[in-house]
Amino acid sequence: PDDLPSSINIDFSNGSPLDCQGFIGAHYNINSITAPGRLETLESVAKTLNLSYLIINESKLDETIPTNLICLSQFHEPIRRDRTRQGGGCLVYISKRFTFKQHPELQSEYFEHIWIDVRVKSKVYSINSLYRPPNEDAESHSIFLQEIENILLSMSKHKTDNFILASDLNFGNIYCKFPTLSPKPLDNTAPEIFAAYGLSQLIDIPT
Repeated sequence: PDDLPSSINIDFSNGSPLDCQGFIGAHYNINSITAPGRLETLESVAKTLNLSYLIINESKLDETIPTNLICLSQFHEPIRRDRTRQGGGCLVYISKRFTFKQHPELQSEYFEHIWIDVRVKSKVYSINSLYRPPNEDAESHSIFLQEIENILLSMSKHKTDNFILASDLNFGNIYCKFPTLSPKPLDNTAPEIFAAYGLSQLIDIPT
């Protein structure tokens, strides 16, 4: 809705600008969580913002990286869906202040997808992470459209107070407030599915 959208750089040097008693989440497209300095930065941000959950896309992990090497002190052991060391992958960290339940039966078998319900007092928050790789063919596009329809249909039937999908789906240039990006194949089909289920896109500038 902003006529002049712009990136926001938050200065953490004087502490958090947010109400740290709230249910606060962060989402990073991190381009490898094992890259130098990544875990230290995440530890610092999580502590400053008192994060309730943290979602990571492009974790770039495989079975050669044990989970104990990517743990963060304020969180339960992360839930992970790996692809390869070269790309993809999802991680979800939930604060030790909360209890949670993973729902493998609701997760996509074709894409890295994690679905976790977090209990926050009397409410349930469904936290989802999803990654779709770029440069796929028409058949893969069709599979994605069917899979996302299945996920959102499950969402509509699921007993939850808030559904959060933090993802890197490698489309969405249609959401850009000013058309500075080239169109992508799913730009004119996938957004309609999300809108039909009442989801709205939060980011309206290139990141």
